Amino acid sequence: MKGFLVVIAVIVIILLIVTYIETGFNFSVIRHTTTTTIHRGGTTTVSNTPGGGGNATTSISSQLFVCDQVAISESNPNAIITERCMLTTDDIGVWAGAGSTGNVHIRFKGADNVTYINQTYYYSCPTFVENFTGPKQAYNLTVTTGPGGGLGTCASSIVKLNDTTVPTHQTYSFIYNGNFSNGAYTGWNVSGSGFGTAPLNLTFANNALIKCYYGKAWSNIPGTYVASTFRCGLQPTPGNLTSSPFMISEPFLNFKIVSSPSASLYIEVLANGKPAIIASYNTYNSSQSNQSSTFRNATIPLTTIGSKAATIRIVAGSVTQQQFVLAGGFYLSAKPYAREISPSNLTFLNTS
Repeated sequence: MKGFLVVIAVIVIILLIVTYIETGFNFSVIRHTTTTTIHRGGTTTVSNTPGGGGNATTSISSQLFVCDQVAISESNPNAIITERCMLTTDDIGVWAGAGSTGNVHIRFKGADNVTYINQTYYYSCPTFVENFTGPKQAYNLTVTTGPGGGLGTCASSIVKLNDTTVPTHQTYSFIYNGNFSNGAYTGWNVSGSGFGTAPLNLTFANNALIKCYYGKAWSNIPGTYVASTFRCGLQPTPGNLTSSPFMISEPFLNFKIVSSPSASLYIEVLANGKPAIIASYNTYNSSQSNQSSTFRNATIPLTTIGSKAATIRIVAGSVTQQQFVLAGGFYLSAKPYAREISPSNLTFLNTS
């Protein structure tokens, strides 16, 4: 028996030696099929001429795609895509959209070993996020998609680098910055001081030392930022907040809201610049606990408007410390919210 085991051991050792000689233990790994799409523009030649003693000089040339013409689209959650490009212009525009993956993380690291962008974005559709200016060198772009569960009309996670460094005034196919995820009113027009200069940071507001809420901590909303006239005990003021124009591609507008019962607090949908739908809400009128601080699901039907260019306007005509409105998470949908709150007033206007 002992001799048999010795023979088996010798055979295994021989097989291992042969395998190492043939492959160096570098086995191919079969990965799951992805739907990653990478669009690249032109190329540029990068030359590396190392120095050294003597007269011998070695030149190594390779071609990299230019950074201002790269677009990555990925439909799978928890995916990691890496692309390498060369920055040849003074600056580029960075666009990000998480799609159905929930969020997308961008890491942009230069050949100088400096990480210039390391940020997670929650926009559903491709949204302009920043101008990037850096050294003209090679960069590694790493895109990591989220775990899934994203809402909105865009399916794939998309990251674009292009030469559009200032977002043009345009009509979008989605609600631009509908959840204020960058902590700013980017793409929204602020009128008056009612909504402040930036969205309310709910993580900050719910801090046990800050307690910037009315009654209980804000709850029942994904994300961190919302438009708000509630100013942490300070006297609120009137104001309006208007979105960028978008094409109505779905029959429903879904969002989250906390609103006191007041005819001067409402959500307005404008079609081609004219008021088309006015909806006011009383989220206090429910059997739910913490009514003054619990966000409710809200839906406005858009079928009366048709396929027109529209904007959303959050209106706070007159406010007090006990009368305020908070709203966020706006997106177009084929279905209304489940368990939505009915508006206390819903008016359809003739825009023809």
